[in-house]
Amino acid sequence: KELMKMATIEQQVKDLKKEKDYCCSQIMFQLAGLDALELDAPVAQKALRALGWGARTQLTCGAITGGAMVLGLYIDDKEQMIKAIKEYTEWFTETFQHTLCGDLLGWGVQPDGRCHDQIVAPCVKHLLELKDKYQALNAQPK
Repeated sequence: KELMKMATIEQQVKDLKKEKDYCCSQIMFQLAGLDALELDAPVAQKALRALGWGARTQLTCGAITGGAMVLGLYIDDKEQMIKAIKEYTEWFTETFQHTLCGDLLGWGVQPDGRCHDQIVAPCVKHLLELKDKYQALNAQPK
């Protein structure tokens, strides 16, 4: 079941790139964060396109910044949100060895879609797991 879920995420990532030309941060939001709040999705997607390709400078990967934004939407408690973002960023660094878009893709290389297959799809899957974990923690009585 987990493999099928991942394949579905991978296909959704490819479809969003192909059909809407979404960047990494837009895909993270679309697949992991869109239902968090009643946001105007087109406005949010327009803002998020600035984060793709490392905020268009090849710096911090949009899968990290987009993922952090999604966690911020879902986790109300500030300390839990910070913990979740640190956990996500540590997982990202352990998994991909780099956090900068330029290091991940090659400096000066235009995004060509391979980051969507190799980076964004696993990030969406991990982000959905973290979201569930921290939402469950938030739901526990204090």
